[in-house]
Amino acid sequence: MRLFVAIPLPVHVIAALTDLQQRVRILMPEGDRVVRWTRTEQFHLTLRFFGNVEEEKLEALRDRLHQAVLNFNPFDLQLGHCGCFPNSNHPRILWVGLEGDVASLNALHESIRIQTADFGQPPDDRKFQPHLTLGRLRHSSRAQNFRKKCEAISAPVRSASWTVNEMQLIYSRLSAEGSIYRMIAQVRFRT
Repeated sequence: MRLFVAIPLPVHVIAALTDLQQRVRILMPEGDRVVRWTRTEQFHLTLRFFGNVEEEKLEALRDRLHQAVLNFNPFDLQLGHCGCFPNSNHPRILWVGLEGDVASLNALHESIRIQTADFGQPPDDRKFQPHLTLGRLRHSSRAQNFRKKCEAISAPVRSASWTVNEMQLIYSRLSAEGSIYRMIAQVRFRT
């Protein structure tokens, strides 16, 4: 099973992200030819991508995820500034960063990384950069001014905040229309 663990987003945060996508589209009419936009039902905050995990290990993985959140209380996040990966000179992914209790988010990511190291592909050793993907650029050479356009309109999304009190284990099935997600486990924080 192709799995990842993520923090779900509330409706008002998804609406703010969708609104931001629309504003970028208006500013850059050629955007739909350059960017493959994240669909509304696919917005989430990825904490760890496992890749393929054997179905018989699913229960053990759920247990480890519950262990990973034992010492976590709910914490608050909000949308921040926009950016590009790998950088603004060669943009491939257009994203929105996060603000608020990012220290708790980083600690949660590390706890998950440690608890689930023996599931799926090895954990990524790169520094965790929490973000929400707005879209993937198909032709970075034609889209270098996306960063400036997005930064110019990112201030209004900063008011979209929420309390993180759970994460979800998601099954991702690839299809001709893109990935289709299905939640297979919900892991709530202590309250």
